[in-house]
Amino acid sequence: MKTKHLTMLAVCCIVTIFIVGIPFAQATEESLLNQGATSFVESVKETGFLTAANDEIIAVVDGWKITQADLDNRINEHEFFNKEEDISDIFNVLFEEAALYSQAEGLGVLATDVEVKQYVEDILKDRDVINFLKQNPIFNDSLYYYAFKFITYNNVYQYYLNEGRELGLISPSWTYNEDVLSCYPYGNGDDYYLEKTLEFKKNIDWTGTNTLRPTVDKLVQVSETTVSPNNILFEDESVEENDNIVDEILAFNPTVNASGSGTLVCAASNWGPVSLKYNVHYHAEKYIDSSYTELGNQDILITSAAVGDLPREYRDRVYGGPTNSSVAYTSSGSQVASFWSWNKSYWGSYIINYLVWGRGSYGGLLGSSSNNYYVKATGGMLVEDSTLISGGSITIKSNTF
Repeated sequence: MKTKHLTMLAVCCIVTIFIVGIPFAQATEESLLNQGATSFVESVKETGFLTAANDEIIAVVDGWKITQADLDNRINEHEFFNKEEDISDIFNVLFEEAALYSQAEGLGVLATDVEVKQYVEDILKDRDVINFLKQNPIFNDSLYYYAFKFITYNNVYQYYLNEGRELGLISPSWTYNEDVLSCYPYGNGDDYYLEKTLEFKKNIDWTGTNTLRPTVDKLVQVSETTVSPNNILFEDESVEENDNIVDEILAFNPTVNASGSGTLVCAASNWGPVSLKYNVHYHAEKYIDSSYTELGNQDILITSAAVGDLPREYRDRVYGGPTNSSVAYTSSGSQVASFWSWNKSYWGSYIINYLVWGRGSYGGLLGSSSNNYYVKATGGMLVEDSTLISGGSITIKSNTF
């Protein structure tokens, strides 16, 4: 027994040294993942979401336990994000998470220890994330749990998308074509997923040891209404949204363009640290009127294939768009003009077909057409209710025109 204790201590110490500055609680969770006899996923079910706590059990949802430590930690996280929310609402979210885990367990799509470990390892490759965890230890106790939640939510979402498509209830691929959507009672599938998860939650068995009671007639993490633009405008024409929208935009053959890639790393409330890759595309057309050069309609598109892989509840919180005006410079680097202001909110655009977008407007005169110019434009992404760790926006430079 003494040897076993010494071995476990050595493992924990090695993990703690390897991830510099991340407190012992996180190393303890990683040691759980490395133990063949103890499953991290099983420990979440049996001892609560924060496996290191093993505190007083305040609710059991179809076998999944919620502890007082879980509730206290989530309250502290809400305070970290300056979110004022009633304790009963926070408990409601914990209840809903436990209900979905039970549903995932029945469907056979619970996140595995291997998946959780790989997710965390990928996140911790980013030095900014490690520094964030050192400065904000509130997330250390829940890092592996949020990886487990993120993967499991997405697994359930994908399960019901596949089921709905096999039954002919959901469109074969994501589309905004109304003629296609009218052929399927559940359109792109979000409503089918929500119906299935809500139906399960209403009929789940649960017990509680305090006065908190869950709301079982709605999904508390999903807004009841979402607003999305119906089209993207470019060159005063409406471009129908579909999977080839970027190709259609490029079909206008703009004479001024640029693109760049970035990575948004943030800590989002109820989801923990997440990393999302995205691209920024800038398009404009040049006109020469008499002796003056002029830029016409301009667009910035923020695209991210990674958004399509997010759990439905998380995906609805992704926003993006331009962050400042487009600025023109001479070839020598001196500023010539700032063409337009993005009047709408910085993050006022909504996710479209897994494309986050921002629309430009008409530009202005630059000066003599004999001069060469280039444009700098900035765009990026944001996750609602999140704290930025790094990479919220990037600036791209156009070709010379």
